[in-house]
Amino acid sequence: MNSHAEFDKLAESYITWLEIGGSHAHKLRSLIEKIGLTTLIVTDIDSQDAAGSSAVPVRGANYTTRNHTLKTWWPEIEELDELLDKPEAEKAKDYDAEEFTLRVAYQCPIEIEFKGATTEALAYTLEDAVVVANIELFAALPGTGLIAKFRAAIAESANFAELSMAMKEALKGGGKAEFALDLLEIGNPSDLKPPNYIREGLLWLAEQLDHKQTELGLVSLGQVEVEADAPVEAAA
Repeated sequence: MNSHAEFDKLAESYITWLEIGGSHAHKLRSLIEKIGLTTLIVTDIDSQDAAGSSAVPVRGANYTTRNHTLKTWWPEIEELDELLDKPEAEKAKDYDAEEFTLRVAYQCPIEIEFKGATTEALAYTLEDAVVVANIELFAALPGTGLIAKFRAAIAESANFAELSMAMKEALKGGGKAEFALDLLEIGNPSDLKPPNYIREGLLWLAEQLDHKQTELGLVSLGQVEVEADAPVEAAA
């Protein structure tokens, strides 16, 4: 958020960040609904095949999601194809009586150019979603561990289907923590684009905060905000 101007609103707002694993966010449902807190849940689509094994997302294969938040809370959909086709505007759930909104953000299809072809790209973890959003960057990014594996996968894959499988194999070896730390050392953080599903979710959250500020009578004075009532909080 601090590296992209479009998220400036979030960088200066009252936000509570909870990292609990998005697929387990449903365990906080009763608390969030009780206190009526505007909430963004960033989670993985967790696709699985008919046998219940983790699998890269594929359309038309009768795949489902293992993610309990998506299945049982919102949008209450288990079929992978339906989740992939869910419009962004329908990923939010309004609680009219409590006057708050919850939104889910999970990997969504994007169109990319790869090896001379325009293709629909489907990711299933945060790591491969970051790579898909930054193909050109990772194709030449120096580094070891997962960065090196992703770089090799991009170079050696003839199409996106091959790249998707190669990234899944690379992730089996672990190294996610090292990968995250390596990303923090990128020379210019603004060169790293957020995956589209995360970007859309954060922009939605910023819009919700704007609405709350209007409702509470907050007046913006440059970078200083004077509050007429209580501070705004949101959980992600």
